[in-house]
Amino acid sequence: MIRAVDIYEAYKTAFTVRGNYCTVFVNPNQDDFKEINSENLRALACDRKKVIYVWDANLAIHGDVMPKVNIGGSFSHFIRGIFLSELSKSGNKYIQNLTYSVESMKDMFLFEPGSSEYWKDVLERDWTWTRKYNIDLDSTFNIYRKALSIRPR
Repeated sequence: MIRAVDIYEAYKTAFTVRGNYCTVFVNPNQDDFKEINSENLRALACDRKKVIYVWDANLAIHGDVMPKVNIGGSFSHFIRGIFLSELSKSGNKYIQNLTYSVESMKDMFLFEPGSSEYWKDVLERDWTWTRKYNIDLDSTFNIYRKALSIRPR
């Protein structure tokens, strides 16, 4: 028998961090975005599970949310198949912010092996599945892919 709390936890979770009550939505729909009511979001996209966690960027950072949704033992940018995203509203969808300039990304690939391996993994993945949740990671990723001659798998 499914309890109401089980259904709630499957679609969202909430907690208090630094005095802010933060609701994290799992694979959000339009009603969830209305409830969040923010132009800027943070997200954790898990490619292996095809799950994306989304919350108001003003209420919590990735490191606050990761342990609450059982991603990684501690905060790390370098977990394969997980992308830590910052999103901005564009029309009726949210798009990935251009985190680094193209030149910075090229430099990273030359001089920072740990970071470049992580980003290579991110850019080789197909993130189009996030579009069904009105989140577009690929538009920004395609800018980097083109500059670095990387194709998604």
